[in-house]
Amino acid sequence: MKVNWRSYQFDPDAPPITNKNLNDTLSEKHGLSLKEAVAMNDQMRSLGAHEGLEYNFDRERYGNSFDAHRLIHFARTLGVQTGMEERLFRTYFSDRKTLGDMYPGRAC
Repeated sequence: MKVNWRSYQFDPDAPPITNKNLNDTLSEKHGLSLKEAVAMNDQMRSLGAHEGLEYNFDRERYGNSFDAHRLIHFARTLGVQTGMEERLFRTYFSDRKTLGDMYPGRAC
């Protein structure tokens, strides 16, 4: 089966890197209590674990994904888009590196 990845930015106005974690961001952005945001992310963590995926929402930092999308589309021209998607997902969701940290010259 061939997968055709499509880009979607959750927040195009987000800065490349912030010091906010995903729990705090979800709470602030959607008017939830921190407890509600943590519960939502814990549910996603549990669903991911059931599929063999590791999510660390409490330690991940929020930021803009525009350059990651550009990289993924470039990878498609080389025939390695799925591998790049998987690498970026693992780097962000499991290894706790912010996508903006992967680009030289970027700072908070």
